[in-house]
Amino acid sequence: MAWKQMDIRQQRAEFAVRLARGEKLSTLCREYEITRPTGYLWKRRFAEHGVAGLEDRSRRPEHSPHRVQAPIEDDAVEARIVQLRMARPDWGARKLASLLDKEGCSIPAITVHRVLLRHDMVRPADRRSPATQRFERERVNELWQMDFKGQKENKESRTFSQQV
Repeated sequence: MAWKQMDIRQQRAEFAVRLARGEKLSTLCREYEITRPTGYLWKRRFAEHGVAGLEDRSRRPEHSPHRVQAPIEDDAVEARIVQLRMARPDWGARKLASLLDKEGCSIPAITVHRVLLRHDMVRPADRRSPATQRFERERVNELWQMDFKGQKENKESRTFSQQV
């Protein structure tokens, strides 16, 4: 015997029709392998909107009331971010967030980045592209690299001529 294949919308509609005819909810939920709260949800949606109410819905929030969380108004924060970016076009979101933090407005760097994206202030050239090529050379020791972190201010690091 072949397995019965049915679209999820058809299953929900069949569930709602059978429930409307008077079959028990708990029996139908067991048969369709859903929880009772889901069964009640489908029943309510079918009663309010018909078959169209049984469609999958987006889980995305309709609005975001706290888009930029800061001690001052959102519009003022966005305007300040835009103003700082215009004054320092080479600075990224992390540096701008650090500057805002010094001003007393603590905002995550990702939020600053999203504000910059919203105002089209991030050039494609400013975005880092992932490394697509390995850094291998044909021969051993063909490429050397060294990082310089700055001069250490340590008494033990003085040269011999400075100690005498």
